[in-house]
Amino acid sequence: MKKTILIVDPSDSNRLYLSIILQKLNYQVFQADNGVDALELFDVQLPGLVISELEIPFLSGAQLVKHIKSSKSALYTPVLIVTGGVDAGLILDAIDSGADDYIQKPYSESLFLAKILSLFRIKEMAYDLDETKKTISKLHANLRLEHQSAERIFEKFVHGPSQEIYGLDKHISPVSIFNGDVMLSCESPTGEIIILLGDFTGHGLPAAIGAIPVAEIFYAMVRKGKPCLEIISVINTKLKEILPVHIFFACILVEVISKTNILRSFNAGMQSILYFDGANAKISEIPSMVPPLGVLDNSEIEFTLKEQVFLVEDELIIFTDGVVEVMDASENMFGLKRVISFFETAPNRSVIKLVEMVQDFSDAGNFGDDVSIVRLKLAEISFDAICERDDVKSPLESLHEKL
Repeated sequence: MKKTILIVDPSDSNRLYLSIILQKLNYQVFQADNGVDALELFDVQLPGLVISELEIPFLSGAQLVKHIKSSKSALYTPVLIVTGGVDAGLILDAIDSGADDYIQKPYSESLFLAKILSLFRIKEMAYDLDETKKTISKLHANLRLEHQSAERIFEKFVHGPSQEIYGLDKHISPVSIFNGDVMLSCESPTGEIIILLGDFTGHGLPAAIGAIPVAEIFYAMVRKGKPCLEIISVINTKLKEILPVHIFFACILVEVISKTNILRSFNAGMQSILYFDGANAKISEIPSMVPPLGVLDNSEIEFTLKEQVFLVEDELIIFTDGVVEVMDASENMFGLKRVISFFETAPNRSVIKLVEMVQDFSDAGNFGDDVSIVRLKLAEISFDAICERDDVKSPLESLHEKL
């Protein structure tokens, strides 16, 4: 297919000269001797390139250029301005209007043709860029659909089986579509409340992919009444088997036995568990005692639960490191001390208030990592509180229904 060129020049001899040169090189040429005819020809023929004298009847060269560049019919049409004058202002007006190049008379034929070839190369590059953008746009659209499908599957596997736990105040915010943090909660057949909060290395899909086997193991074993240490060891074995060496799973498991007000906890590579003494408004820390899961074999890990008696006014706070690692404008971290201070002194210790405080501290006003915060109000899951709720069956009634 021939490349097309529109020549706009009031001089018949100039148009004839340029037409002869260009037709010898197999270009198809259209001609106009004024601005109005040039606009009509451009809209009908959509030439690949326009060569225009700077001063033409009825329109200025700058006005012609503006029309061509504003046309929605053509993706990109280069314009070469030809001038025999030396009025720099007129040339600048045309260039400001969008002209791509200009050539001053008298000029050599070789320079003129070199500029034509150069402008067509630019046009081809613009076309290729537009096609690439369209391809990328389609790929992005397909990727969004795939992500949405994967997100629905992920949600079904990881969060679908989760049970509502009374006294649970939480905030979960992924930094991308998929969350590298995992928050699972379930009640055992005999009434124990078990919560698992974990943080895979990084964020996004690579970090979240391990959440599915963790959730499957957790829910299946809790519902069978398996001991917490056995659940942790099975999760560790599975992650050690499937995870690449650069991905691991820091986690906290908490078991609340409401009948006896016993609290058991296991911390593997996470931030310290914060235990709030309600009577004295003081926080004590339960630090990590073992490395994250998925790194060592079971035989190399000492699986033990820390056990303590809780009072009804006490609370437990667990969170991932996305909270403490938030930076302010001076690159100071929010840090653990600020979290502890908040829970010891704030009149309203709700998780959403902590989130607002961290966001105010952040230079960007948001989190740069997946963030999960869980506050467990033990008063609402104590044995007395459970007995007072009309909608809660006894453990024996629940077990009988399941059997």
